[in-house]
Amino acid sequence: MCTQPDLVKGKIPWTNAEHIRGPLPYPIDLSTLLSRSQFTLDGAGVPYHINPKGYHPTSIAHYALAHWNEYLLTATENHGEEFLTQAKWLVEHEVRLGSEAGGWPISFSHLGVQGKGLALSALMQGNALSVLVRAYQLTRKEVFLEVARRAVCTFELDILDGGVSTPIGENGTFFEEIAVYPATHALSGFMFALIGLYDYAALTSDTRIEELIQRGLVTMHLLLDEFDVGFWICTDLLHRELASPMHFALQTTLLDVLASYSGCEHFSRLASRWKCYRCQHLSRLRYQINHAYASLNRAISHRMQTMFFPRVQTSQCHPWIFCHRWYMCGRSRHSSNHLRYMANGIFNAQDRRWCRQVYLP
Repeated sequence: MCTQPDLVKGKIPWTNAEHIRGPLPYPIDLSTLLSRSQFTLDGAGVPYHINPKGYHPTSIAHYALAHWNEYLLTATENHGEEFLTQAKWLVEHEVRLGSEAGGWPISFSHLGVQGKGLALSALMQGNALSVLVRAYQLTRKEVFLEVARRAVCTFELDILDGGVSTPIGENGTFFEEIAVYPATHALSGFMFALIGLYDYAALTSDTRIEELIQRGLVTMHLLLDEFDVGFWICTDLLHRELASPMHFALQTTLLDVLASYSGCEHFSRLASRWKCYRCQHLSRLRYQINHAYASLNRAISHRMQTMFFPRVQTSQCHPWIFCHRWYMCGRSRHSSNHLRYMANGIFNAQDRRWCRQVYLP
């Protein structure tokens, strides 16, 4: 088992010298997106989804990175132009979060997370960093780097402060695929985020981000075994549903990439174990049985709820928030931001039927 100092050899394995020699391909193969089977393109050549309808920033970032890899592979200018079209869309549609941070909130109503609305995503923020860094390398236009600097700030902020991180232990941090509480601790979103941070740190040599990567790697090292159920892996630590075979393959690839970047032998051993799970007939059979049981259980639960606990019209009651005055007066550095975030969450959950706040002495 590797220890904390072994997780990052020296500082960051990707040095600026490597980037000077030439732009690097994105380490995850996203070429299937080039078939555009999951979306159509608008008049500008940007992916547009029909269901759920609208622009999905994650799909746009992935589509950009797919074109980037093809551009490096074939040296075809068309792929470079398509890549820059998506990068420019990210710049134009950045949502400013205060004076220093920015991002691309995504809808989570269809992602299996309780509730509905928009939230930041560490997966999306990390993908955007990977796109913007490469767009800057290709064009040397400062606007791409400026937006990347604002996007990376969200990794330094807790979810309650408008970021994508949750604290783990004394000094750990987990980058959340959906930045809402209760935090799901989804593994693939965390790993995509780390890859984006590696891209940014390799270009800028930002020591704050290098330290943040170190904290993230230590956290992942401590929690990885929690995702392993002995024959398969689960997607997150909240719902603990088993990953689909396709998702399992993606998570294994992501872990392999981070094992290469960090030099962590524990990551490498786990990636090898997960590959064995996917090849073993008994493991696949256990997954199929578990998946069928879970699907049946959900169907029965939904049927029972519909029969015995039908949804009723709720009354127009307004909740009250009681809090001590000192909480708003800065007992902790971010306390007022925490309260505002919680209040906004209740505000949205109540379909904008606002509640009252009462400050206790």
